[in-house]
Amino acid sequence: MSHFDLPLDELRRYRPDVAVPDDLDEFWRETLAQAHEFDLAARFTPVDTGLVAVETFDVTFAVDVLHDGSSRDESALHFQKRAV
Repeated sequence: MSHFDLPLDELRRYRPDVAVPDDLDEFWRETLAQAHEFDLAARFTPVDTGLVAVETFDVTFAVDVLHDGSSRDESALHFQKRAV
């Protein structure tokens, strides 16, 4: 069970004082532009998990590895099933 140092009603109202850098929009514009230049070569393979409310896929995609160049990484991805 999670433990919090504020009561739930205070957590719902809590708004941290966060300083937003002046160049935040520029940073994300550049970061996303760079990301779009990289071909992830994503592959989505359906997996039967027995779950009824979500569809599950094994996802394989290319990633950069700092020490030895390009490699592959795997993850799982869940989507809410669409109404038929």
